[in-house]
Amino acid sequence: MNNPPGKNVTIHFANIKEIKDLLKRQQWDEAEELLLYLVENAANKSTTDAHLFQPWYYEQLAGMYQHLENPNAEKVLLEQFASCPYPASAVKNKLLKRLDELQHPDQQSKNNSKRKLFKRDKQEPLPFDSTGAVIDIAATGFTGKKEEIIELSVLLFTFDKETGQVQETIGEYTGLCEPSVPIKPAARKVHGITAKEVQGQTLDIALIYELLQKAEFIITHNANFKQGLIEKLLPYTQTKQWFCSMNGIDWLIKGSNKDLHELLSERGLETTPPYRSTEESRGILRLLSCKGYNDIPYMYELLKIKPAIDTSKKQKAYESQDESSKKRKQKSRPGYFAGIITMLLIVIILYMIFIR
Repeated sequence: MNNPPGKNVTIHFANIKEIKDLLKRQQWDEAEELLLYLVENAANKSTTDAHLFQPWYYEQLAGMYQHLENPNAEKVLLEQFASCPYPASAVKNKLLKRLDELQHPDQQSKNNSKRKLFKRDKQEPLPFDSTGAVIDIAATGFTGKKEEIIELSVLLFTFDKETGQVQETIGEYTGLCEPSVPIKPAARKVHGITAKEVQGQTLDIALIYELLQKAEFIITHNANFKQGLIEKLLPYTQTKQWFCSMNGIDWLIKGSNKDLHELLSERGLETTPPYRSTEESRGILRLLSCKGYNDIPYMYELLKIKPAIDTSKKQKAYESQDESSKKRKQKSRPGYFAGIITMLLIVIILYMIFIR
Protein backbone atom coordinates (compact mmCIF):
# COMPACT_ATOMS: atom_id res chain seq x y z
CA MET A 1 0.00 0.00 0.00
CA ASN A 2 1.41 3.37 -1.03
CA ASN A 3 1.19 6.73 0.67
CA PRO A 4 -0.23 5.90 4.14
CA PRO A 5 -2.22 8.87 5.48
CA GLY A 6 -0.59 11.50 7.62
CA LYS A 7 -0.89 15.10 8.64
CA ASN A 8 0.54 16.49 5.44
CA VAL A 9 -2.15 17.55 2.96
CA THR A 10 0.06 16.47 0.05
CA ILE A 11 -0.10 12.88 1.30
CA HIS A 12 -3.90 13.07 1.36
CA PHE A 13 -3.89 14.17 -2.27
CA ALA A 14 -1.68 11.18 -3.14
CA ASN A 15 -4.11 8.84 -1.36
CA ILE A 16 -7.09 10.36 -3.17
CA LYS A 17 -5.44 9.93 -6.56
CA GLU A 18 -4.71 6.28 -5.77
CA ILE A 19 -8.29 5.71 -4.60
CA LYS A 20 -9.70 7.27 -7.76
CA ASP A 21 -7.51 5.04 -9.92
CA LEU A 22 -8.54 1.89 -8.03
CA LEU A 23 -12.25 2.70 -8.25
CA LYS A 24 -11.95 3.58 -11.92
CA ARG A 25 -10.33 0.21 -12.60
CA GLN A 26 -12.91 -1.50 -10.35
CA GLN A 27 -10.19 -3.00 -8.17
CA TRP A 28 -12.61 -3.32 -5.26
CA ASP A 29 -10.43 -5.34 -2.88
CA GLU A 30 -7.47 -2.98 -3.14
CA ALA A 31 -9.73 0.07 -2.86
CA GLU A 32 -11.46 -1.35 0.22
CA GLU A 33 -8.15 -2.16 1.89
CA LEU A 34 -6.79 1.35 1.36
CA LEU A 35 -10.03 3.11 2.35
CA LEU A 36 -10.45 1.03 5.51
CA TYR A 37 -6.89 1.84 6.48
CA LEU A 38 -7.55 5.55 5.96
CA VAL A 39 -10.84 5.78 7.85
CA GLU A 40 -9.68 3.64 10.77
CA ASN A 41 -6.43 5.53 11.26
CA ALA A 42 -7.72 9.04 10.72
CA ALA A 43 -10.75 8.39 12.93
CA ASN A 44 -8.35 8.52 15.88
CA LYS A 45 -6.92 11.87 14.81
CA SER A 46 -8.38 15.30 15.40
CA THR A 47 -6.14 17.26 13.03
CA THR A 48 -7.58 19.79 10.62
CA ASP A 49 -6.47 17.92 7.51
CA ALA A 50 -7.97 14.65 8.81
CA HIS A 51 -11.33 16.35 9.33
CA LEU A 52 -11.07 17.93 5.90
CA PHE A 53 -10.46 14.74 3.94
CA GLN A 54 -12.00 12.10 6.19
CA PRO A 55 -15.65 12.42 5.07
CA TRP A 56 -14.54 11.95 1.47
CA TYR A 57 -12.92 8.61 2.38
CA TYR A 58 -16.13 7.48 4.08
CA GLU A 59 -18.21 8.63 1.13
CA GLN A 60 -16.15 6.64 -1.37
CA LEU A 61 -16.12 3.47 0.73
CA ALA A 62 -19.85 3.67 1.50
CA GLY A 63 -20.58 4.32 -2.15
CA MET A 64 -18.50 1.30 -3.15
CA TYR A 65 -20.35 -0.93 -0.66
CA GLN A 66 -23.67 0.30 -2.02
CA HIS A 67 -22.52 -0.26 -5.57
CA LEU A 68 -21.54 -3.82 -4.63
CA GLU A 69 -24.87 -4.27 -2.78
CA ASN A 70 -23.33 -4.90 0.63
CA PRO A 71 -25.72 -2.98 2.95
CA ASN A 72 -24.41 -4.57 6.16
CA ALA A 73 -20.85 -3.36 5.61
CA GLU A 74 -22.19 0.02 4.50
CA LYS A 75 -24.31 0.37 7.64
CA VAL A 76 -21.43 -0.51 10.00
CA LEU A 77 -19.18 1.98 8.22
CA LEU A 78 -21.71 4.82 8.38
CA GLU A 79 -22.45 4.14 12.06
CA GLN A 80 -18.73 4.58 12.69
CA PHE A 81 -18.81 7.80 10.69
CA ALA A 82 -21.79 9.10 12.68
CA SER A 83 -19.85 8.64 15.92
CA CYS A 84 -17.03 10.92 14.74
CA PRO A 85 -17.24 14.66 15.53
CA TYR A 86 -16.87 15.94 11.98
CA PRO A 87 -18.09 19.48 11.25
CA ALA A 88 -21.31 19.98 9.30
CA SER A 89 -20.99 19.67 5.52
CA ALA A 90 -23.00 18.55 2.50
CA VAL A 91 -21.10 15.23 2.48
CA LYS A 92 -21.85 14.63 6.16
CA ASN A 93 -25.55 15.34 5.68
CA LYS A 94 -25.69 12.97 2.72
CA LEU A 95 -23.97 10.14 4.60
CA LEU A 96 -26.17 10.55 7.68
CA LYS A 97 -29.26 10.56 5.49
CA ARG A 98 -28.10 7.33 3.87
CA LEU A 99 -27.49 5.81 7.30
CA ASP A 100 -31.05 6.68 8.29
CA GLU A 101 -32.30 4.87 5.19
CA LEU A 102 -30.28 1.77 6.11
CA GLN A 103 -31.53 1.84 9.69
CA HIS A 104 -35.16 2.12 8.57
CA PRO A 105 -35.42 -0.16 5.51
CA ASP A 106 -39.21 -0.53 5.89
CA GLN A 107 -39.70 3.21 5.56
CA GLN A 108 -37.31 3.31 2.64
CA SER A 109 -39.24 0.57 0.85
CA LYS A 110 -42.55 2.31 1.56
CA ASN A 111 -41.27 5.52 -0.01
CA ASN A 112 -39.61 3.63 -2.85
CA SER A 113 -36.57 5.83 -2.39
CA LYS A 114 -33.59 3.60 -2.93
CA ARG A 115 -30.85 6.18 -3.26
CA LYS A 116 -27.29 5.68 -4.35
CA LEU A 117 -24.28 7.71 -3.40
CA PHE A 118 -22.67 7.05 -6.77
CA LYS A 119 -25.76 8.03 -8.77
CA ARG A 120 -28.83 10.09 -8.06
CA ASP A 121 -32.17 8.61 -9.05
CA LYS A 122 -33.60 12.03 -9.98
CA GLN A 123 -32.25 15.47 -10.76
CA GLU A 124 -34.07 18.74 -10.60
CA PRO A 125 -33.93 20.65 -13.91
CA LEU A 126 -31.48 23.53 -14.02
CA PRO A 127 -32.98 27.03 -13.72
CA PHE A 128 -31.89 27.92 -17.26
CA ASP A 129 -33.06 27.06 -20.76
CA SER A 130 -30.20 25.87 -22.90
CA THR A 131 -27.46 28.42 -23.72
CA GLY A 132 -24.43 29.68 -21.81
CA ALA A 133 -21.06 31.29 -22.50
CA VAL A 134 -17.52 30.61 -21.35
CA ILE A 135 -15.11 33.55 -21.34
CA ASP A 136 -11.39 33.51 -20.79
CA ILE A 137 -8.85 36.31 -21.06
CA ALA A 138 -5.15 36.99 -21.14
CA ALA A 139 -4.10 40.18 -19.34
CA THR A 140 -1.07 42.40 -18.90
CA GLY A 141 -0.54 40.95 -15.42
CA PHE A 142 -2.18 39.28 -12.44
CA THR A 143 -2.15 42.01 -9.79
CA GLY A 144 -5.63 43.49 -10.03
CA LYS A 145 -7.95 46.04 -11.63
CA LYS A 146 -5.10 48.11 -13.09
CA GLU A 147 -4.31 45.30 -15.51
CA GLU A 148 -5.77 45.33 -19.01
CA ILE A 149 -7.12 42.60 -21.27
CA ILE A 150 -4.92 41.78 -24.27
CA GLU A 151 -6.78 38.70 -25.50
CA LEU A 152 -10.39 37.62 -25.02
CA SER A 153 -12.14 34.42 -26.00
CA VAL A 154 -15.90 33.78 -25.96
CA LEU A 155 -17.37 30.32 -26.43
CA LEU A 156 -21.16 30.00 -26.77
CA PHE A 157 -22.58 26.54 -26.03
CA THR A 158 -25.81 24.65 -25.51
CA PHE A 159 -26.57 22.16 -22.75
CA ASP A 160 -29.33 19.84 -21.52
CA LYS A 161 -31.18 21.58 -18.69
CA GLU A 162 -32.28 18.23 -17.25
CA THR A 163 -28.81 16.71 -16.90
CA GLY A 164 -26.37 19.61 -17.32
CA GLN A 165 -24.62 17.73 -20.13
CA VAL A 166 -22.88 20.04 -22.62
CA GLN A 167 -24.23 19.47 -26.13
CA GLU A 168 -22.38 21.59 -28.69
CA THR A 169 -20.52 24.81 -29.36
CA ILE A 170 -22.68 27.19 -31.42
CA GLY A 171 -20.45 30.27 -31.55
CA GLU A 172 -16.85 31.24 -30.87
CA TYR A 173 -14.65 34.33 -31.03
CA THR A 174 -11.08 35.16 -30.04
CA GLY A 175 -9.38 38.48 -30.52
CA LEU A 176 -6.36 40.52 -29.45
CA CYS A 177 -6.27 44.06 -28.07
CA GLU A 178 -3.38 46.50 -27.69
CA PRO A 179 -3.16 47.70 -24.05
CA SER A 180 -2.16 51.12 -22.76
CA VAL A 181 0.16 49.57 -20.15
CA PRO A 182 3.13 47.21 -20.63
CA ILE A 183 2.74 43.43 -20.56
CA LYS A 184 4.51 42.15 -17.46
CA PRO A 185 7.16 39.43 -17.91
CA ALA A 186 5.40 37.04 -15.50
CA ALA A 187 2.17 37.26 -17.51
CA ARG A 188 3.98 36.94 -20.85
CA LYS A 189 5.65 33.78 -19.57
CA VAL A 190 2.21 32.19 -19.00
CA HIS A 191 0.31 33.19 -22.13
CA GLY A 192 3.22 33.93 -24.48
CA ILE A 193 1.69 37.10 -25.94
CA THR A 194 4.17 39.85 -26.86
CA ALA A 195 3.72 43.60 -27.31
CA LYS A 196 4.50 43.19 -31.01
CA GLU A 197 1.71 40.63 -31.42
CA VAL A 198 -0.98 42.95 -30.03
CA GLN A 199 0.27 46.17 -31.64
CA GLY A 200 -2.59 47.88 -33.47
CA GLN A 201 -5.05 45.10 -32.55
CA THR A 202 -8.64 45.76 -31.37
CA LEU A 203 -11.45 43.46 -30.26
CA ASP A 204 -14.61 43.00 -32.31
CA ILE A 205 -16.91 44.43 -29.63
CA ALA A 206 -20.02 44.09 -31.83
CA LEU A 207 -19.46 40.37 -32.41
CA ILE A 208 -18.74 39.77 -28.71
CA TYR A 209 -21.99 41.56 -27.84
CA GLU A 210 -23.91 39.46 -30.38
CA LEU A 211 -22.62 36.23 -28.82
CA LEU A 212 -23.12 37.24 -25.19
CA GLN A 213 -26.66 38.49 -25.78
CA LYS A 214 -27.63 34.88 -26.57
CA ALA A 215 -26.11 33.57 -23.30
CA GLU A 216 -28.15 33.23 -20.11
CA PHE A 217 -25.02 33.24 -17.96
CA ILE A 218 -21.23 33.50 -18.14
CA ILE A 219 -18.65 31.04 -16.79
CA THR A 220 -14.98 31.79 -16.23
CA HIS A 221 -12.16 30.26 -14.20
CA ASN A 222 -11.03 32.55 -11.36
CA ALA A 223 -13.91 35.02 -11.58
CA ASN A 224 -12.50 36.98 -8.63
CA PHE A 225 -9.83 38.34 -10.98
CA LYS A 226 -11.24 38.05 -14.49
CA GLN A 227 -14.82 39.18 -13.97
CA GLY A 228 -13.82 42.70 -12.94
CA LEU A 229 -11.60 43.19 -16.00
CA ILE A 230 -14.26 41.85 -18.35
CA GLU A 231 -17.02 44.01 -16.85
CA LYS A 232 -14.77 47.05 -17.14
CA LEU A 233 -14.28 46.36 -20.85
CA LEU A 234 -17.87 45.15 -21.47
CA PRO A 235 -20.15 46.95 -18.95
CA TYR A 236 -23.31 45.15 -20.12
CA THR A 237 -21.93 41.87 -18.75
CA GLN A 238 -22.68 43.25 -15.29
CA THR A 239 -26.31 42.25 -15.91
CA LYS A 240 -25.41 38.60 -16.57
CA GLN A 241 -25.23 35.83 -13.99
CA TRP A 242 -21.60 34.79 -13.46
CA PHE A 243 -20.35 31.38 -12.37
CA CYS A 244 -16.79 30.51 -11.38
CA SER A 245 -15.50 27.07 -12.38
CA MET A 246 -12.62 27.47 -9.93
CA ASN A 247 -14.50 28.36 -6.73
CA GLY A 248 -18.04 27.30 -7.62
CA ILE A 249 -17.22 23.59 -7.23
CA ASP A 250 -15.64 22.07 -4.12
CA TRP A 251 -12.64 20.57 -5.92
CA LEU A 252 -10.78 20.04 -2.66
CA ILE A 253 -13.29 17.52 -1.35
CA LYS A 254 -12.96 15.74 -4.69
CA GLY A 255 -9.23 15.37 -4.12
CA SER A 256 -8.11 18.10 -6.49
CA ASN A 257 -6.79 21.62 -6.24
CA LYS A 258 -8.31 24.49 -8.22
CA ASP A 259 -5.74 24.88 -10.99
CA LEU A 260 -7.47 24.42 -14.35
CA HIS A 261 -4.62 22.53 -15.99
CA GLU A 262 -4.25 20.09 -13.10
CA LEU A 263 -8.01 19.52 -13.03
CA LEU A 264 -7.92 18.70 -16.74
CA SER A 265 -4.82 16.53 -16.43
CA GLU A 266 -6.36 14.46 -13.63
CA ARG A 267 -9.22 13.64 -15.99
CA GLY A 268 -7.00 12.68 -18.88
CA LEU A 269 -7.40 16.01 -20.69
CA GLU A 270 -3.89 17.29 -21.32
CA THR A 271 -2.95 20.93 -21.86
CA THR A 272 0.37 22.42 -22.86
CA PRO A 273 1.75 25.96 -22.44
CA PRO A 274 1.55 28.71 -23.50
CA TYR A 275 -1.98 29.01 -22.16
CA ARG A 276 -3.93 31.15 -24.62
CA SER A 277 -7.53 32.18 -23.97
CA THR A 278 -8.99 30.02 -26.77
CA GLU A 279 -7.54 26.82 -25.32
CA GLU A 280 -8.44 27.93 -21.80
CA SER A 281 -12.11 28.55 -22.60
CA ARG A 282 -12.33 25.21 -24.40
CA GLY A 283 -10.60 23.58 -21.45
CA ILE A 284 -13.17 25.01 -19.01
CA LEU A 285 -16.00 23.58 -21.11
CA ARG A 286 -14.27 20.19 -21.40
CA LEU A 287 -13.76 20.09 -17.64
CA LEU A 288 -17.40 20.89 -16.90
CA SER A 289 -18.46 18.20 -19.37
CA CYS A 290 -16.72 15.56 -17.22
CA LYS A 291 -18.70 13.56 -14.68
CA GLY A 292 -18.01 12.77 -11.04
CA TYR A 293 -18.51 9.44 -9.28
CA ASN A 294 -22.24 10.19 -9.08
CA ASP A 295 -22.32 10.21 -12.89
CA ILE A 296 -23.46 13.85 -12.96
CA PRO A 297 -21.62 16.45 -15.09
CA TYR A 298 -19.74 19.14 -13.20
CA MET A 299 -21.73 21.66 -15.25
CA TYR A 300 -24.88 20.60 -13.40
CA GLU A 301 -23.14 20.90 -10.04
CA LEU A 302 -21.88 24.40 -10.90
CA LEU A 303 -25.17 25.77 -12.20
CA LYS A 304 -27.18 24.45 -9.25
CA ILE A 305 -25.38 26.79 -6.87
CA LYS A 306 -25.93 30.51 -6.50
CA PRO A 307 -24.14 32.68 -9.09
CA ALA A 308 -20.73 34.11 -8.22
CA ILE A 309 -22.39 37.50 -7.66
CA ASP A 310 -25.91 38.85 -7.14
CA THR A 311 -26.80 40.45 -10.47
CA SER A 312 -29.99 42.20 -9.32
CA LYS A 313 -28.12 45.08 -7.66
CA LYS A 314 -25.64 45.30 -10.52
CA GLN A 315 -28.56 45.36 -13.00
CA LYS A 316 -30.02 48.43 -11.28
CA ALA A 317 -26.60 50.09 -11.07
CA TYR A 318 -25.94 49.40 -14.74
CA GLU A 319 -29.38 50.70 -15.80
CA SER A 320 -28.87 53.84 -13.70
CA GLN A 321 -25.40 54.34 -15.18
CA ASP A 322 -26.76 53.76 -18.69
CA GLU A 323 -29.59 56.26 -18.14
CA SER A 324 -27.15 58.91 -16.88
CA SER A 325 -24.96 58.29 -19.90
CA LYS A 326 -27.93 58.79 -22.24
CA LYS A 327 -28.82 62.08 -20.56
CA ARG A 328 -25.24 63.30 -20.87
CA LYS A 329 -25.18 62.40 -24.55
CA GLN A 330 -28.53 64.11 -25.09
CA LYS A 331 -27.29 67.31 -23.47
CA SER A 332 -24.14 67.22 -25.55
CA ARG A 333 -26.05 67.30 -28.85
CA PRO A 334 -26.03 70.63 -30.80
CA GLY A 335 -29.82 70.56 -31.19
CA TYR A 336 -30.27 70.46 -27.44
CA PHE A 337 -28.50 73.81 -26.93
CA ALA A 338 -30.21 75.33 -29.98
CA GLY A 339 -33.57 74.47 -28.46
CA ILE A 340 -32.64 76.09 -25.16
CA ILE A 341 -31.53 79.29 -26.93
CA THR A 342 -34.74 79.40 -28.98
CA MET A 343 -36.89 79.08 -25.85
CA LEU A 344 -34.97 81.89 -24.15
CA LEU A 345 -35.45 84.19 -27.16
CA ILE A 346 -39.20 83.51 -27.18
CA VAL A 347 -39.45 84.33 -23.46
CA ILE A 348 -37.52 87.59 -23.95
CA ILE A 349 -39.70 88.66 -26.90
CA LEU A 350 -42.93 87.92 -25.00
CA TYR A 351 -41.65 89.81 -21.97
CA MET A 352 -40.83 92.89 -24.07
CA ILE A 353 -44.27 92.83 -25.78
CA PHE A 354 -46.26 92.65 -22.55
CA ILE A 355 -44.11 95.26 -20.75
CA ARG A 356 -44.73 97.78 -23.52
